[in-house]
Amino acid sequence: AYPRAEAIAGLDFTMPMLEVALERGRGAAPHGGGAGPLISYVRADALRIPAPDASFDRVTIAYGLRNLADMRAGLAEVRRVLRPGGRFVSLEFGKPPNSAVAGVYFAYLRMVVPLFGRLFFGDPDTHGYIFDSLRRYPSQQEVAGLLREAGFTRVRVENPLLGIMGIHVADVRGRPRAGDPHVRAAPAPYRTNCLYLIRCGWSASAPRRRRR
Repeated sequence: AYPRAEAIAGLDFTMPMLEVALERGRGAAPHGGGAGPLISYVRADALRIPAPDASFDRVTIAYGLRNLADMRAGLAEVRRVLRPGGRFVSLEFGKPPNSAVAGVYFAYLRMVVPLFGRLFFGDPDTHGYIFDSLRRYPSQQEVAGLLREAGFTRVRVENPLLGIMGIHVADVRGRPRAGDPHVRAAPAPYRTNCLYLIRCGWSASAPRRRRR
């Protein structure tokens, strides 16, 4: 979808993440001055995306759903800004359905990952929080249920690496129907058609921010 995008917006709650994205994106694609899409970045809360209803054709996020203070509210907000026929794609750490694989995986996150953090960053919590956040995070099938609850259709789940990772793809109905509270007409002048939730940051409504 990237080569066909007219414009791409990257959203994150924290300025350091946006600065990293901007630096890495320098020279990767023209910013409205060439054949590629217009790329812009905005600092905002993923629970309150600063865009009108039905503004985007695609919304994507990688390793960010766990960071939302309220996943239901976040998915509802994604659903709000997607146009009819739009698609949401999420990549996140998963919970392997096989108990043996899950045991080995969680032991690795609990014991080995903090060791790497201590060796390479001098701080075991650099990535050690992943285990704690994943324990509270719903399984792939539970996330699929939340997507359907938010109004998405054709929800698909992929479990690469035996379910260590989880990919969710969810669509919005292609045509608005009378009485559907989720679907409203998009304002014609709004150009951005792809939204990338960089990592979501820690939402402004979260009780505390944690190291990522």
